[in-house]
Amino acid sequence: MSKHISNFFLETKFTPEEFAWADAITGFCDMVAFDFSFEKPIKRFMTVYPNVDAMEMIEIVYEIKAGGKVVVSPWPFSVESIQGILVGYREEGYPDVLNPEIVGFDIRAS
Repeated sequence: MSKHISNFFLETKFTPEEFAWADAITGFCDMVAFDFSFEKPIKRFMTVYPNVDAMEMIEIVYEIKAGGKVVVSPWPFSVESIQGILVGYREEGYPDVLNPEIVGFDIRAS
């Protein structure tokens, strides 16, 4: 796979380092979204690059709490917080019966 990825860089303006940074932070965001979908408290440790120029990864922790709260430490993003809403479906009857629910989320530094 690394050979295929190396060839890909010849066609883009991105460096392998930028790709590694983006891949790590995307993996982190994907895992937060996945864990959030279960609507249960969880605490998980992951590694990311603290910024696109960093050569070494750091460990960060996120904790999903009740009420759509997610806390992250240290904070790896360039904005102060992230809020939004999602459409989810009630577990009863799913997937045959789709009862939508609006779920808010608030992601902040701990």
